[in-house]
Amino acid sequence: DQVEHAAKRARLVEVEEPLTAETARLHVEKGVKSGKYKAPALPEGYTEAPLHREEACRIVQKYIKAVRAKTNKGPDGKFPMLGCSGMKGIGKTAMLVHGARVLVPELEQDPSVKAVYMTFNGGGAHKKVFCKSLQRPGCEKDFDDAFGHMLMACCGVELDVAQCLNFDACLGVCRSLLGLGDGGTVVCFVDEIGDLKEQ
Repeated sequence: DQVEHAAKRARLVEVEEPLTAETARLHVEKGVKSGKYKAPALPEGYTEAPLHREEACRIVQKYIKAVRAKTNKGPDGKFPMLGCSGMKGIGKTAMLVHGARVLVPELEQDPSVKAVYMTFNGGGAHKKVFCKSLQRPGCEKDFDDAFGHMLMACCGVELDVAQCLNFDACLGVCRSLLGLGDGGTVVCFVDEIGDLKEQ
């Protein structure tokens, strides 16, 4: 534990104490420019969806295009979420990974759309970061920020630093790493969200 703690502090040596939202932002910007932080990597495999999923593929691409065109906002001005559910083993994960690796890149006419795949599966790193973020005093309901911190973990940003940033700042870092401008769209494919029920 002492070695791990020392290593963690060494990684933060560039950040002035006390760690604030501003010093965290500067630390992350420096890490992005130096190449220390990388855009989230998409999972290997799952490059082809079964033929019977063709309609599902069309639905996913239609949804993304509607978000870009801002034609599917609800009465509250927010975009609806597109979900995928069913019993284990029917290919939900394969469909999500296929969406991130194949369907979004196929939108070549709109290069300002990039995909990120994250999973809450088991005790994985993504889920741990999300849950640790919510365990901060007074932050038990800050789900948007916790999601942003999970996104930062996918980019390699240390949790200590990420937790100083709100969701908008986290999304801004992700946009930068993905080569998107302010008008770009980050499509998040989130797997096994049902695993959060046990929290």
